[in-house]
Amino acid sequence: MKLWRRFFDTVEQNKQRYPKRLYQRAVRARKFQNIMMRPGSWQLADVAIHHLKSPISNADVIAADNIFEPNFGALKGKAARTLPKHVFDNIDPVPRDILEKYRDVTLCVDIMFVNKIPFIITISRYIKFITIEVLSNRQVKALSKILKNVTTM
Repeated sequence: MKLWRRFFDTVEQNKQRYPKRLYQRAVRARKFQNIMMRPGSWQLADVAIHHLKSPISNADVIAADNIFEPNFGALKGKAARTLPKHVFDNIDPVPRDILEKYRDVTLCVDIMFVNKIPFIITISRYIKFITIEVLSNRQVKALSKILKNVTTM
């Protein structure tokens, strides 16, 4: 039961585990970390102790992490991004019976604007196949090119 409560401790509960003076030093260490553009805890301790000769000690940094949890600003942008898996674009042919049933398709076309950017939207009746493409301009040449692409799919 105590272990379960440990996961949900508040800052106030964590603060009570430390003497008042060490808590104040942890607050000062966290403020210093935020002023220094949120370096990681080990970098903060290294810079503060060895390079700046500041009054912040390694114990202050550890206490700040224990009381306030790790500084999330220090974690942002430091996680390595894994490459996504490759997506294969296998297009299976449409079965012959479906092609026979839907030989004649009615295509509905409309132009929609989103933030003053024109898009052409097509939907086929009964099949409900929807396409959306951005329009470079609204001239007949551009519209006919997009409609040819849709009809040859």
